[in-house]
Amino acid sequence: MRAVSLDAGGVLLLPEPARVRAALAPILGGRGRPVGVPPGNRARGALLADDRLVAAHYAGMLAFDRPTGSAAVRTLRYRTAYAAALGLGGETLTAAVAALGSCFAEPGLWSSPAPGARLVVRLLAARRLPVVVVSNTEHGDAAVLLARAGIWPDPAPVAAGRDGRVPGPAFGSPLGPRIGPPVVDSTIVGTAKPDPAIFRHALAVLDLPAEAVLHVGDSAAADVAGAEAAGLAAVHLDPLDRCPVRSHRHIAALAELLDLLDADGPPEPDASSAPFAGPARRGRLDEAGPSAAPLSHERG
Repeated sequence: MRAVSLDAGGVLLLPEPARVRAALAPILGGRGRPVGVPPGNRARGALLADDRLVAAHYAGMLAFDRPTGSAAVRTLRYRTAYAAALGLGGETLTAAVAALGSCFAEPGLWSSPAPGARLVVRLLAARRLPVVVVSNTEHGDAAVLLARAGIWPDPAPVAAGRDGRVPGPAFGSPLGPRIGPPVVDSTIVGTAKPDPAIFRHALAVLDLPAEAVLHVGDSAAADVAGAEAAGLAAVHLDPLDRCPVRSHRHIAALAELLDLLDADGPPEPDASSAPFAGPARRGRLDEAGPSAAPLSHERG
């Protein structure tokens, strides 16, 4: 593989735990127990620790990926499974799902680094492997949130435009390598996963053919299906190892991506390539194809 495409939500970023806890505070006891559950009752009284919230996201994604339902139905399944993974049920579950709906609609929520994200990004940079981020967003803020989370602290990520251009000095100029990794944000480019068109935007930014790029995402429905439809290889990040579809590749941790790349062999040399972008800084996206209705739990 000559480049890597990464999903943002669930692969590089997760919801900020403190904000999720604050959203559930009116429903849960002050220490993360459902209201009315005695402190000694651990069956439903688990604290909302960061690792529980991380696991809840991936449980939600498994529900989201079930093959039926509109985008709205999938989103509701995501929130319901998320709350259920925290040990909630009955009326408490219903109230939590509503609270999560409001919380997940807030701008800036997805600003917590996902496990291993910072390390893997730096190791990819050390390999001089071009990287592009492909993200479904509600607010067009994927590049800003990646910078805020310190995934790429310097240089900051930059959002690619509808025409496939990445703003900044022309690639190949002395300042070119200082431009951060390109981010193909659904709100900005006007098409969302699983539409293959958003991946064609990414290919235009990288200036590479589809068969040279590997995409990693946490949704079989949005990431794997969309990337494969565009001709890219795809890997499903499934930390819970519960995806029922075994026809595509899976990894349980983002660090396993490096093993996959090693198994595929070293990238083909490209003297014109910077770690996070390709020569398409000079180019245009001539035709991305028709836009499809996005599959988005909140951010992908």
